[in-house]
Amino acid sequence: MIWLVLALAAYRITRLIGADSTTEPLRNRILSQWPTDDSVFTDEWVTETSGEPTTLHDAPVAWLDGEGWIPTAPSKWGELVTCAWCAGFWVACLVTLAVWAVSDLSLEWWVWLALPWASSAITGLLSGWE
Repeated sequence: MIWLVLALAAYRITRLIGADSTTEPLRNRILSQWPTDDSVFTDEWVTETSGEPTTLHDAPVAWLDGEGWIPTAPSKWGELVTCAWCAGFWVACLVTLAVWAVSDLSLEWWVWLALPWASSAITGLLSGWE
């Protein structure tokens, strides 16, 4: 039963980080520094000067079919806050570590080692159903 609770906690925290509207301003600040290949920014994020490349925090960007600005040099660091499979693993590791540190559960060592992997898999699968 503990694995289900850990998996659902990891999923909810990952969703809070990567998709909830309450954390969108923080997520946008992170993505403005490390945009992903699917990041799209509105005009208020972009600095445009005549005769120079359009930039987003000193990184060049390009126009995408009138929808917004996209980065020409995406960063993999930004995926840590937008990809449920990426963030879910690290969140699952932290949740498992926190439970291990404060609980008196007597589980085998390999169960503690497997919990983050299983929890992150469930997180990724659940996020795909949204």
